[in-house]
Amino acid sequence: MRKTTFYTTLIAAIEDIEEHGYDHERIEYWLVLLIMMAEQTFKDRSKRSARDFLTDQARKYSSERNIAITHKGLPIRYFSEFTNHAQNELNARIAMTDMLIAAVRDEALDKMTRGFIGWASSVSHLTPSATDHVKLRKRLNISDLSVMERRILFDQCDKMKATLGAIIAERYGALAAVWHSRWREPEYNYREDHKSIDEVIMFMPDTHEMRLGLFVPGLPLVTDQSLPGMEPNCKCYFTYLYGLHSIPDIYLTEKGKVAKVLSGY
Repeated sequence: MRKTTFYTTLIAAIEDIEEHGYDHERIEYWLVLLIMMAEQTFKDRSKRSARDFLTDQARKYSSERNIAITHKGLPIRYFSEFTNHAQNELNARIAMTDMLIAAVRDEALDKMTRGFIGWASSVSHLTPSATDHVKLRKRLNISDLSVMERRILFDQCDKMKATLGAIIAERYGALAAVWHSRWREPEYNYREDHKSIDEVIMFMPDTHEMRLGLFVPGLPLVTDQSLPGMEPNCKCYFTYLYGLHSIPDIYLTEKGKVAKVLSGY
């Protein structure tokens, strides 16, 4: 027996209304069923919730392996204190993601409802149907909503990682960050201004080392633009640098170079 889904219900509704024509009770009956099946689809999809996905991604970002890559020079033993800060950001991001997905689902239901009523009220059993079934099903179906939900998940995940990285960097005294653009990835709709700063080292503002005059003046700062990953569908990211040993000599004053040598690196 074929499983009843939103799509099979939609097909049945179209066939029934084309056979019997327009009347208020019939449209209301099918609309109630369509909304019920759509909400069941949303419920089934929510079993693979934003909480599970984002929690898994936060755990991966906070792993020792990833910290060694994205926060170069940060001793792992200091990172255990970060758990509470990571959890706070994760909870906030989960709440925001759920809110966005709920808004998208409400909008999709409204669009489907308007489209179905508009089409159904134009059908009469007295005249042959001129409905293009393929186009109608595509217009009224909610299957493409899963694509939009995935986009929201990935976009919020990128924002979460950017925020987690910034919190770690501030808490543990990163000196600078390297901007990485994914402009080389096929089909990625990158921003030209982000491509132009790919691999550029940007410095944290007002650090102790900067106040001591260890860096040459006029260097780009991480605060000169928004964090990577924060603009819509941006997949750029930072790797943070800790300790003078991670800063190339070209960015150091003579005083800075001496301090780097004295630091033991």
